[in-house]
Amino acid sequence: MSAVSAFHFLGPLWLLAMVPAGVLWLVHHLSADITRRWRAVIDPDLLIHFVVDARSRTWLRPENVLLGGWLLGSFAVAGPSWQREPSPFAADPAPVMILLRVTPSMEATDLQPSRLERAVEKVTDLLQSQPTLPAGLIAYAGSAHFVLPPTSDHGVVVTMARALSSTIMQKSGDALPAAIADARQMLSESGQGGTIFVLADEVAPTPRFPKQGLPIAILPMLPPGREPGEGFADLARSPGVTITHLTTDTADVTALGRSLSRPGVSPDQPGATERWRDGGWYFVPLLALTVLPWFRRGLTLRG
Repeated sequence: MSAVSAFHFLGPLWLLAMVPAGVLWLVHHLSADITRRWRAVIDPDLLIHFVVDARSRTWLRPENVLLGGWLLGSFAVAGPSWQREPSPFAADPAPVMILLRVTPSMEATDLQPSRLERAVEKVTDLLQSQPTLPAGLIAYAGSAHFVLPPTSDHGVVVTMARALSSTIMQKSGDALPAAIADARQMLSESGQGGTIFVLADEVAPTPRFPKQGLPIAILPMLPPGREPGEGFADLARSPGVTITHLTTDTADVTALGRSLSRPGVSPDQPGATERWRDGGWYFVPLLALTVLPWFRRGLTLRG
């Protein structure tokens, strides 16, 4: 009884396709009725003795087979559903948008071979430790620029990150707020949430960030032991922002990986862990049976 009460259609508008099927069947049925034209001139009681009604001997007529297949196909495509199943996206990792500061200061060599190249190495280590993590890339200086949307092809992400340099940026400056806004928009459109990962050596003091939004993880690209500037401290006081200090080993990447390993869909969202199962697939064998009569010799349908 619970299955009956839960029965519904995922795409009920497909049921409207049954209407033209019924109309066409009725038109064909009336046009194929040879007795209809004679009823006006011959008495019906007499007419039945002159006509051999072949349709009374079998229901397996072409128009009936076509009508049955059409109705059954419309019913199946409408998505009858009466039970739930685990969502295929429930266990997917949330994507991460990597924000990489590309300025002349990031090319300083106090981190060998340079701050920018070390940042790319940290990105590579992070993606290697999270092989199923979709990652996107935004480069910013005085303006923010999309490089890649979230993708599971980590090789492309690393290759594009290595190709970045301050000489290709349009203008100097610190457009981190604009980069974060672009990343939030991209992750919001994906519908899976996610995390924003910032690699920068400097942050402008008192940046303007929304009070609510996706979590932001920051890795200051500064030599170990050197304290981040005032901009990092201001940013750390913003809700949802965490700062992980750079290390010479992979401890920083491990800490970041733990914070990024979250489901792509929040369990609190409707349909996050379960969804309605499309039962239309169960009717595919029956739909295939409606094709078999067409292999019968003599079964044809004229327009």
